Amino acid sequence: MLDDGSQIKKSRLKFTKNDSLPEEVFLQCHDCKGQVHQICALYNCRCAKPNEIFRCPKCINVYKDMNGIPSEVSPKSSAENLPKCSMSDFIQDGLLKSLDIAYEKTASESGVNIDHVEKAGGISVRVMSHVSLKHVVRDEVRFIVS
Repeated sequence: MLDDGSQIKKSRLKFTKNDSLPEEVFLQCHDCKGQVHQICALYNCRCAKPNEIFRCPKCINVYKDMNGIPSEVSPKSSAENLPKCSMSDFIQDGLLKSLDIAYEKTASESGVNIDHVEKAGGISVRVMSHVSLKHVVRDEVRFIVS
């Protein structure tokens, strides 16, 4: 018996260890049938309503509601507008510093001014799993560092 009340035979379950890497989850868009990485789409299946359909970010732009009015993508649909934490700030600052070093290296190797080096823009890092949540570690996974 599963949490949702459905039943499944034990022989159909897949054996994994608690410390194994989970498979990357991809979602299929209801409209275009394209595959989107769940974390890239910022889609949380646990918060989804039963029988809720998934639309990829491209199709959300084109989707029309029942009144025929085009539905707009919320300006909060980018990582930049998600809440920050000290870890996301640390990772983002480190990434931007590393990129600055790489830009300087590229400029010196190419013999051009750093202003002429193509740079990545709009980079935002956010942590999707926050440390304020309680995570239970089972006894068989714990280890002692000496």
